[in-house]
Amino acid sequence: MKKILVLVFALFVSSIANSSEKNLINKLYYSGFSFSGDFKDKSYAYRYFGKIGDKKIASFFLQIAKNLKPVHFDIISDPKANQLLELQNENANFLAFVINHEDFTEEQSGNTDVHAGFYEAYFQIMIYDSYNKNLVTSIPVNLHHRIEKNRKITSKDILDEIIELYLGKNQNVLDSLFYDAINEKIKNIKLKKSYKNTIGIKKITIENEAKQILPSYFSKNIGAFENYVGQVFLSNVYNNHKLAFIPFKKGELIGRTVAMRFIDQKLVHEIILPDPDFHIYLTIRKFSKVLAEENSSEQLYYYASYIHVQLIQPEIYKISEKKKGLYFDENLRGVLKEKIPRTMLNVDDWRKYMNNYNELCKEFSKNLQIYDTKWAKLAHKNPSQLKKSLKVFSEKIKTMNY
Repeated sequence: MKKILVLVFALFVSSIANSSEKNLINKLYYSGFSFSGDFKDKSYAYRYFGKIGDKKIASFFLQIAKNLKPVHFDIISDPKANQLLELQNENANFLAFVINHEDFTEEQSGNTDVHAGFYEAYFQIMIYDSYNKNLVTSIPVNLHHRIEKNRKITSKDILDEIIELYLGKNQNVLDSLFYDAINEKIKNIKLKKSYKNTIGIKKITIENEAKQILPSYFSKNIGAFENYVGQVFLSNVYNNHKLAFIPFKKGELIGRTVAMRFIDQKLVHEIILPDPDFHIYLTIRKFSKVLAEENSSEQLYYYASYIHVQLIQPEIYKISEKKKGLYFDENLRGVLKEKIPRTMLNVDDWRKYMNNYNELCKEFSKNLQIYDTKWAKLAHKNPSQLKKSLKVFSEKIKTMNY
């Protein structure tokens, strides 16, 4: 009898393993590169990256696709053959690169002639099913680069730097820091054809106190700012937990389609963004700057960002009378100290607010793994309550991992 039970258990385990293996993607077809959003906004929204030129960008991403070396699946990188395959409605999984946001800020260091520039860009590696046009999952890739000159930084300086950053020295993709970042993301990942538990941001709210200090581009394009803060939040959670998530895209609602216009093709791909199993509601409440100390040479400021985060499982929450399915519902605060010389010209408060917000998201993600009492005391008025809430969030995250 014991032998029979052991055999039955072994067969059961084997069947689960075989089923799991069948759900793994072993081949991805490269479909191309797309700018996110309306192409009419490209000249401003991507005013540096876009100047590289569509042909160079298309060639660069094709070379990336050809040279990536993932362990657990192959990438087929012939875009013409892959486009034909997609038109034939073959049941295959495709990979696309999408840029979501790009920005550059600059400030002068003290009474010196040194100008420091800060370039950042946010991308998604989107995996989708060509037959149903459903997004399977998305992998964020973020790029941060510092530029220093002994004079004001020009647009040509920025373009020269990012061409090397993306295309590599002598335009060799294997020398590209961006290629390294992408390769690191997918090298050891196991991708599934479908995921049981996905997570995504359902809604982002920007409160009036936060809106009042937005730079002009974001104040005129609140949707662009929502996309930006959404990707920063999800990227930090992903970096520590490797979740299957649906990217937030303002104007292309979850459950609707997102149009990807590949720059090297005339075809527009309508990809369905499915409703995730777990919803995040993110509120950007406000930013603040407080002078804490000063002397004859410098001033110490506290830069702070205030957010509210909810995690909801909608299938349970919508039928519950006692808020079951609401797993996290907390206000969080991030504080960074910045010493600023009195001689410093053109202090960029906005960059410091965004550095602070990014650090808050990073620490929140880390504390979902290891609770840090010191951070919690700064982040929340009731650290013990926050600890309990983080534990619940963390337990749910364990069901969402790749």
